[in-house]
Amino acid sequence: MAILISELTGQSCLLRANHVLGRDSNRCDTVIALPFVSRIHATIRWKSPRWELHVHGRNGALIGGRFVGEGGYAVLQIGDVIRFGSPACTPWHVDNLDAPDDGPAADTTAALPRPIAFESIAQRIEWHVSRDEEHVSARLYTRGAALDLGMRAHHYCLVTLARKRYAHALAGYDNASQGWIELELLAHMLGLDLSHVNVQIHRARMQLGAVLTPGSPELVERRRGGVRFGALPFSIVRAGIVECQSPVDDFPQSEAAPSPTVSELMRAPAS
Repeated sequence: MAILISELTGQSCLLRANHVLGRDSNRCDTVIALPFVSRIHATIRWKSPRWELHVHGRNGALIGGRFVGEGGYAVLQIGDVIRFGSPACTPWHVDNLDAPDDGPAADTTAALPRPIAFESIAQRIEWHVSRDEEHVSARLYTRGAALDLGMRAHHYCLVTLARKRYAHALAGYDNASQGWIELELLAHMLGLDLSHVNVQIHRARMQLGAVLTPGSPELVERRRGGVRFGALPFSIVRAGIVECQSPVDDFPQSEAAPSPTVSELMRAPAS
């Protein structure tokens, strides 16, 4: 898969076959909330065997030191530095230009093969939560290798759901009952409105769906009025200490971290 890295945050951006960037959080895969960036500023597209960046914003983009105006495009090269809308924009570095793994490109008729490293092997997501719970980053572990999923707002939503499932498992709930939470209660716990919670779940599914092994458990399961974290193995590390892990037998609790009580895991996080 192709990857861009933000110089400011170190965030890795995993490119889909048709990846949209801009200010519009409802229509963009990667949101760049800067005043000189257009709502739909650019699209990065896979056109086998290359990636092209097409500019839609009126302020253009700098790609590898060359200005590309509205309506223009450039073929990306590894090592290119991209600035959207202004030379003052935080640069994004092109780190990888492998073929996409989220389905066939617009100009192909056959599905693109997934990288062999993601075929039929176990995966586990690990979240790192800051002590004040203001920042959450994630990694996806596959055969000992770690894929950086960056620091995204939707990671905290997933952490909240994973904590609930873990708490229910500790309390002895059967598998079919573990982790379910009403959407309205989840919104209250996160301090968000219901529509924003649904947007975060959608973004989480989009990001993880591009890199999870085919046949993996569903990331977030839904039923009428409620959701829960799926059966994907996970671990949560808060302030450098393992808080909880699932399945418990596969990921034993760190001796340095006392097991949280069920009541601690069930209560709503501080807003």
